[in-house]
Amino acid sequence: MLDISGLQNWADPEAAQTGADALRTAGEMFRDAVQNQETVWTGLSGCYEAPEREDILAVFRNITPHSELVESASAQAASALTGFSDQVAALNILRRDLLARVAAFGPPVCTPQDPDGSLQDFQRTMLQAEIDRLARSYQEAEETCAAALNNVGGHKPGLVGALAGPNFGLVAAAADNVMGVHTFQRVTVVNAREVPMPVLERRFTPVLGSYDQLTGPEQLGYRWLWEDGRWVSVHSPQHPDAGITRRQWFTQEIYRTVREWRPEVSRSMYNTSEWYRTRVDARPDRWQVPNPQTPSWAETPNSLKGIKVGGAVLTTAMAGLTFADNRAENHNQLLRENPEMSDADREFRANEMAAVQTATSVGIDLGAGAAGAAIGTVIGGPVGTVIGFGVGMGISGLTDAGSDGNSFKDKASEFTVDLYDSAKDAVSEGLEAAGEAWDRLWGN
Repeated sequence: MLDISGLQNWADPEAAQTGADALRTAGEMFRDAVQNQETVWTGLSGCYEAPEREDILAVFRNITPHSELVESASAQAASALTGFSDQVAALNILRRDLLARVAAFGPPVCTPQDPDGSLQDFQRTMLQAEIDRLARSYQEAEETCAAALNNVGGHKPGLVGALAGPNFGLVAAAADNVMGVHTFQRVTVVNAREVPMPVLERRFTPVLGSYDQLTGPEQLGYRWLWEDGRWVSVHSPQHPDAGITRRQWFTQEIYRTVREWRPEVSRSMYNTSEWYRTRVDARPDRWQVPNPQTPSWAETPNSLKGIKVGGAVLTTAMAGLTFADNRAENHNQLLRENPEMSDADREFRANEMAAVQTATSVGIDLGAGAAGAAIGTVIGGPVGTVIGFGVGMGISGLTDAGSDGNSFKDKASEFTVDLYDSAKDAVSEGLEAAGEAWDRLWGN
């Protein structure tokens, strides 16, 4: 018998889409209703006078952002249901085909071509495998939709929001790794340039026809060419060889971009660790010794400039994305937990927290890269560089591991924000105490 329990009791995709549409519409209607009331009450602010006037007008300053949060959360939930509906609709086509084939698959039949029914048993096994795969696909669609609904919070991610947060460390580390294996090399090259041809090497027609019969000035180069019935000096712009040049070869030293997979010798470790110094001296070819003649920025090859600047710009951009992501999450959290805050105070606090959180995350990622580089320089050779890359990116990834809000970086950022708030309060109390002492000593 074939087990088709996984193909039964599937959700109706049309019902899921209907629910998504209703949810999205309800969120928009709620937002519009609140905003309409805000408009009405704001319009009355000029003529409405009562003791509770400020309280009533302040209500909508706090409720309106919440209505937008509800509308955004409704839209996110609706999108999750729409995605689920589309997936189930596509899977239903395969489901109908499979159920038809199951219905047509009868009991074992022995034929002269298959006297023991082994071929039909094989076909039954393959058909059951198709049923199980399709059932698993439906289950994955349910799990994806459930996860999306559980993560609904009203936060609107940007177009590049996926790069922020947990992925920041990996992207920044990858950019740093690319920069790390590119350096400069001083080389001597042979170049060519065009220089004016000496006068004595130009074509000429002597006035007297024999070198022995030339005058002194003529022998020094004051030659003449008979052309078109007139004498033309070799120095005249009208001479056929005027401005003629020849190629001249010369050598020069320049810098070029090279990939150097060997880690650089750690000078601090070399000077303080006898074990490390012995290891490096035994196999100096496994480490890169920095060139003492560092080129100026103008002398640096353009390709190396592009790598260095591009990596720095990417790292800065990723930090900016992480700041924006933190700020949006803080803003939504403040809306939920402190609805009485004014818009200005909420914006300031969200930015303040995001700055501290981003600095903490970036600091952890930089520390992970430094740890990987230290391990790489101990191992030496290209293998050390690769292992250092992996260690640095692995540490950065591990610090992001965990559910939302429970990773090492999240906990460290939360602790740093608390520490920052404590320090800020201490400074504020100190300034207030100093002000009071000043007033007591000198008066207001």
